[in-house]
Amino acid sequence: MSRHSWLFAAVAATVGLLVAACGAAGGAKPGNSVGTGGANPGSSASAKPNAGALSSEAVATIRKARSVHVSGTGTQGSQQVAVDVILTTSGGLAGKLTIGSHSVKLLITPRHTYIDMTRSIFTWQKIPLSACAVMCGKWLAAPHSTLKSLAGDVGWKTLVAAWAGLLAHNLVAYGGRATISGQPAVKLSVVGGAAYVAAHGPPYLLRIQAGPSQFTFSDWNTAALPPPLPASKVVTQSQLTGG
Repeated sequence: MSRHSWLFAAVAATVGLLVAACGAAGGAKPGNSVGTGGANPGSSASAKPNAGALSSEAVATIRKARSVHVSGTGTQGSQQVAVDVILTTSGGLAGKLTIGSHSVKLLITPRHTYIDMTRSIFTWQKIPLSACAVMCGKWLAAPHSTLKSLAGDVGWKTLVAAWAGLLAHNLVAYGGRATISGQPAVKLSVVGGAAYVAAHGPPYLLRIQAGPSQFTFSDWNTAALPPPLPASKVVTQSQLTGG
């Protein structure tokens, strides 16, 4: 594996983590008693929503969305993984992935993947530090096909399919009420974990929790990718391998 390939593998690992968190086995089943996880004690049986109908509405809302901010932590094997990214339906991704003690900032467009080159990356991958004088502070560009060959279709379609599938293809049970990032939410218990959706307005997904993995969703339809990188801030793989 070349020195830059770990960056794309890191993306693949994080996507795998998200999908695993959505489809984890085990947990509460509909019809059983489930914990309310911060439920509002003032809620009454008459105010209990229809979990199946709410789940279906949440799925439809997710599928109509254009962008979202995702942040959270979990595990990939024995390593801790953290993600803090913006995703768009056009195939964009922007933000930071952390694998163990190492972090990388990415910008993914429909055609290219850009990796923020930092001194820590040079040290970690044992790239000659002499090249850092030229490349540090710039973004390494690689064809999007390079990422796809390692991680598959990384982006909105893959991840939204996983989130929506959690609700669309699993039986759900009302798990109480909670507050997620200051926003009233309804907890839907599913096999393997729980999904929290907005209690008021469109039922956007606010959080998914499965075992130690927890991901929070915010800024639906308002999250936006940063502007295009100026040419002066972009370098190529040939410059890296030749450095």
